[in-house]
Amino acid sequence: MATSVTDLDVSALGKSTVRSTVLVNPVPADHYYVAGHPVREATGAHVEVSITAGTNNADEKARFIAGAYNGITQFDHYRHAPRPVATPDGRNRMP
Repeated sequence: MATSVTDLDVSALGKSTVRSTVLVNPVPADHYYVAGHPVREATGAHVEVSITAGTNNADEKARFIAGAYNGITQFDHYRHAPRPVATPDGRNRMP
């Protein structure tokens, strides 16, 4: 994950590899829930980026966001995690 985010930082935002810093905080599987239900076989991912004001335009930032989303959703555990299903009363339930 760290390599992917660094590569994206360089390709989408034009940043320097040697100046890109990535911190990965793994989430223990027993701390991860979807719709209030434990998802023991998966963990979550959260990407937070700090960009110096004025160094990137909206299109570059949008490319980074899209690339980060696409990268996260390619992880095997993400693709196979159960998804909540919307119910008529507007609440979500697990299948």
